[in-house]
Amino acid sequence: MPSPCMLYVKARDVLDRIADSVKDAVMDWELPRLGDERGSLDFRAAALPPVEPAQLVRALQARVESTISSVADAMNANPTGRIGPEAEERVLDLVANLVEEALQLGLQLRIEAAENLLPPTELPQGRWARKFRSMLADEGRWPDAEELPLLSDGE
Repeated sequence: MPSPCMLYVKARDVLDRIADSVKDAVMDWELPRLGDERGSLDFRAAALPPVEPAQLVRALQARVESTISSVADAMNANPTGRIGPEAEERVLDLVANLVEEALQLGLQLRIEAAENLLPPTELPQGRWARKFRSMLADEGRWPDAEELPLLSDGE
């Protein structure tokens, strides 16, 4: 059985990987230059709708079942029943990957719910606008409806 300290370290690693992947994606983006009096993209934090637990469960069910099956395979790899360091590391990686996927999917579902609350004419479209909204949501800075037109990428 992994120690609580080991689980904490693994969880921190997963969260660090998520943060790093978002930061890496942002590095290639160019922020729009605003010519009006607003002057910056310092958004107020607006609330995202909560994720529906049943929706998240449905979306992750196959992935959870696959992960648990792989955990069982890792545990059964040693015929003596001893869970060695290799099996423990494999199980921790499997669970950490599942947690990372669940967090990313949960955030995506919340973003989609927030976007669905707005009329399509008020929501800037295009790949850049979607990525930027996702980045803001990940940082806890979902833009207010009045700020959304500033995020248009002209696609």
